[in-house]
Amino acid sequence: MNFLDKTIGYFNPKAGAKRVQMRAQMLMMQGHVRKYEGAADGRRHSGWLMRSNPSVNQLISKDHKNLVARSRELAINNSYAKKAPKTIANSVVGTGILPAIAIPDTVENGQIKTVPNKDKIIAVAKAAWNEWASKLTCDFDGNFDFYGLQHLAMSTIITSGEVLAIRKRVTMDENKYGLQIIILEADYIDAEKDTQKDSDGGWTNHGIKFSKTGKKAGYWIFDKHPSENGAKSTLIDIKDIAHVYDVDRPGQNRGVPLASSTILKQRDLDDYEDAELLGKKASACLPIFITNSQQEGIAEEDKIEAIEPGAINYLNPGEQVSSFGAAPNPGFDSFIKTQHRAVAAGYLMSYEQLTGDLSNVNFSSGRMGWLEFQRQVYNWQYLMLIPKFCDKIFDWFVEQLAITNGIKDIAFTAAWTPPRREMIDPTKETNAKRTGMRTGLQSLSETVRQDGYNPDEVIAEMKADQEKFAAAGLMNDWTPFFELQYRQTMQNVKKDTPQDDPKE
Repeated sequence: MNFLDKTIGYFNPKAGAKRVQMRAQMLMMQGHVRKYEGAADGRRHSGWLMRSNPSVNQLISKDHKNLVARSRELAINNSYAKKAPKTIANSVVGTGILPAIAIPDTVENGQIKTVPNKDKIIAVAKAAWNEWASKLTCDFDGNFDFYGLQHLAMSTIITSGEVLAIRKRVTMDENKYGLQIIILEADYIDAEKDTQKDSDGGWTNHGIKFSKTGKKAGYWIFDKHPSENGAKSTLIDIKDIAHVYDVDRPGQNRGVPLASSTILKQRDLDDYEDAELLGKKASACLPIFITNSQQEGIAEEDKIEAIEPGAINYLNPGEQVSSFGAAPNPGFDSFIKTQHRAVAAGYLMSYEQLTGDLSNVNFSSGRMGWLEFQRQVYNWQYLMLIPKFCDKIFDWFVEQLAITNGIKDIAFTAAWTPPRREMIDPTKETNAKRTGMRTGLQSLSETVRQDGYNPDEVIAEMKADQEKFAAAGLMNDWTPFFELQYRQTMQNVKKDTPQDDPKE
């Protein structure tokens, strides 16, 4: 009862009782109204931290620095947090996501138009790309070739949530094609740049410049890490920068570390393991007590005051040894595994990949876990790294190719081939693929792409090998077609070879 109810009840008990009765009935009616239990209030829901519904960018900008700093600290001091980015980058990039350069035909006035000398132009572009991408000079810092930059970018995204790739136009002495790529952590974005409206009608939100139509127009980037003295930021046009991150919500402008949902769990788990280890160390240092049931005392020279490893000591009559140590923790292993499964889920990978524990894995369970992780790998490859990083850098290269090789007004495209997926049981999986092709469930090209190879290149190599074997008079057992081709070639050879007259 509140103060008003008490006052009314004091002067008019009947009215006060009626008032309390009606309020109880209203509360009962409200309790039967359907609602989302997850949105209810009360003591049971008091632990929820988010009381409002901020935008995704407000939420990220508020906690971004702490999330990145703590994720990096885990990657330094926690062995599992250090392994996870490398494992994911190895699966997504491996030794490199390779391009298959092509020039698509166009349609004009209802007619297909093909670029003259298309095959020759593609061959020149392919050779130029291989020359540029395979050398360390494509990296502004000189540490990696292009495929190493892919791996660095992917591991950085997992740890820090995002990465920047900036185009640097350099002299021909530094790079034959005048193009180098510099990879930066997103710390280089000057998040203090924040305006409601710029002179061009656009605005700037935490270091990202937007046009008046709401499109990203550029980034304010520091010339050196902002923690160093004298760092100054300048606006870099959106055409010269690739900002790569995984988008979780519409309108998201910055990425968050993959460990964000498990940072606290990983830190607490480290503390728990340290406490268990310290408990075992303390147990080894606890004293030993000797109880003497004899009434007579023991001479000082007969007392055992220290125990040495490997020593044999005899107790005096009536003496009993007892020690105090920490009780063993029978649930330690199962608890650690449960926590590591939750951490692995936060990294979107399996427990076995995170920990390397394969003790309970058979072929079926291993394959199921690997296939599920492979779906996430495809997501990272085709929805993030290839369109935002690989395609953009390839477009930068094509622009430079027009300058250095004079190949202009050509709409090059690149079909990127990720690394092949390692087979858990090659015999079973190869037979399954073969059956799929024979029954028409999948094509040879699709099968080759799933293994991380370019179908056109594979078929060209098969054709060349076939011709070499036939010309050398050798036969292989790769496919029945090769055997038929060999027999046909041998028959033609016999027909063209003069036969000796048996009469002679």
